Amino acid sequence: MNIGQDKHLWTFWDFVLIGLVLLSVFIANIFIYVLYQGTVFVLTNFFYIPVIFAAFQYPKRGIFVSSSLALIFFGVIYTFLPSDPTAITSGTMQFYVFVAVGTMVSHLSNELREQELRYRGIFDHSEAGVFLIDRKDHHIVEANEQSAVLVGHSRSDLAGKDIGTVWYDSTDMENFFGRLSKEYAISGYETRFHTRDGGVRWVLISAAILEDWEIVCTVVDISERKQTEREVIRRNRELAIINQIGTAISTAPTLEELQKVALEKTLGFMDFDVGAIYLVQNGVKLAELSHQQGIPEQALARIRELPADSPPYSRTFVEGVPIYYQEMPAGGMDWARPPVVSLAMVPLVTNAGVVGAMFLGNTEPYQFHEGDAAILEHIGKEVGNAIAKARLQRQLQEKIDEANLYIDIMTHDIHNANTISMGYAEILTEILKDEPKTFANKLLSSVIQSSSIIDNVATIRRIHAERPVLRVKNLDEVVREEILHYPGAEISYRPTGFSVLADDLIPVIFRNLISNAIKFGEQRAKVEISATAAGKDEIEVAVADTGPGISDDLKGVIFARFQRGKGKKSGKGLGLYITRIIIERYGGRIWAEDRVPGRPDQGAVIRFRLKKPA
Repeated sequence: MNIGQDKHLWTFWDFVLIGLVLLSVFIANIFIYVLYQGTVFVLTNFFYIPVIFAAFQYPKRGIFVSSSLALIFFGVIYTFLPSDPTAITSGTMQFYVFVAVGTMVSHLSNELREQELRYRGIFDHSEAGVFLIDRKDHHIVEANEQSAVLVGHSRSDLAGKDIGTVWYDSTDMENFFGRLSKEYAISGYETRFHTRDGGVRWVLISAAILEDWEIVCTVVDISERKQTEREVIRRNRELAIINQIGTAISTAPTLEELQKVALEKTLGFMDFDVGAIYLVQNGVKLAELSHQQGIPEQALARIRELPADSPPYSRTFVEGVPIYYQEMPAGGMDWARPPVVSLAMVPLVTNAGVVGAMFLGNTEPYQFHEGDAAILEHIGKEVGNAIAKARLQRQLQEKIDEANLYIDIMTHDIHNANTISMGYAEILTEILKDEPKTFANKLLSSVIQSSSIIDNVATIRRIHAERPVLRVKNLDEVVREEILHYPGAEISYRPTGFSVLADDLIPVIFRNLISNAIKFGEQRAKVEISATAAGKDEIEVAVADTGPGISDDLKGVIFARFQRGKGKKSGKGLGLYITRIIIERYGGRIWAEDRVPGRPDQGAVIRFRLKKPA
């Protein structure tokens, strides 16, 4: 019902009001007739009927109508009974009662209409759909325009229909109204509605039972929100799958294991039956089967190689284009029993190109969705990059193994040859005299230097290949053992009883430092080794010599790789570098100073610190 304040459509009640007015005129005639007989009859109470109806139906004119009827009533009394004080008094009181009743009813009617107009404005212009539903039979009493638009019906079509005609799930509807009858109000209830064109809309319903036992339901269309939620869930699922596969293939120890994990995870994601990974060989002319799952043994012989440069395979192997067969023609592929009828050929792509393809087959028709294709293509890139990386690692390992073979030959066979050469050179230095003996000494020195280089290479290799396992080492025993290798040198050391944390490479530290001091100081150099406590956790060792010293510009760099001194006897720059690496492996540090502060020409001292045992 649409209510207006100025214009009014004629209704049944309007005709009732006209009838009552005519009845009032009739009553007034009877009343006048009775007054002529000199009696105030109780028919005056019938005047209340037109007063109340006029004030209620036309609240803005209700006071005027009630006042007019009251004046007519009072005028009749005053005209016909002017000398009857009781009649005059009763008529006066009746006049005020008529006016008061008309005023009160007009005010209440006006308030009621304003409230209804406010409700109507909310009802008609709300952005949410609003249904008024009969609680007994769940028929729609009224629906606003937004609710009609939501389900694709007109408001007149919806009026009188069962709400179940637009509710998607009847069981869900019963649950909703069952809850509502117990709780009397529900908010934020998600469900689905049918639309007139057969579509489905997700809606959010809030409902309450009114005092007149009608149910008011506000309905908000959340289809876009649900679509967004589904998209987010789909994206999260894709990311989870990609991350799961990416994590699995990144931790695979070998290329074979990588392919196995990648194919197994991808088939599990797609819920497909068979799969294979082909890798490109000989450029792009041939693709060889590298790994498969679910393909019968009798079929493998026919599919071990594919012509990668021929259609339809060339599109995937050469152009890097994925191909999806929803339902393959001619009975499908005989990769399984029953045959494969749905197939995905996903290129394994890297930045450098295509390294292969992943074939995924199903024995039942499958509709590939856009999301499936996006995930498979992303997986193809992940697997392709992982395979390329694994190939490079395999090639690198092969080169490392080859290099290690050369090092093994050098450190073993050449070292044995050097040992034999040193033996012969020592014999020559004993039996030769004068200039031939000088040449023999030089020969022996060169062989010793060659052997030292090989020892350095072996030490560096061990440093990089092994993780240090630190044990308690008696410093006095290590130093005394190394001093014995230089019987002709003047080396002093006072035992301290200290122990340090090191491994089996600690003798190399003292060997390099002592040999350097003797080599650069020649026969006149004296070497002094000492050790002192440095705080609670460290031991500081000093190796001092009386040689030519180390200039200030070299003190900070002599421990770098291949850094040589300036003298004629400077070596390859490996000894001090190896010494530093070993000490740092132990958690210590090393540096160079003048033996006499400010006097580099008075010799050098190499200091380093090692950790004490706990």
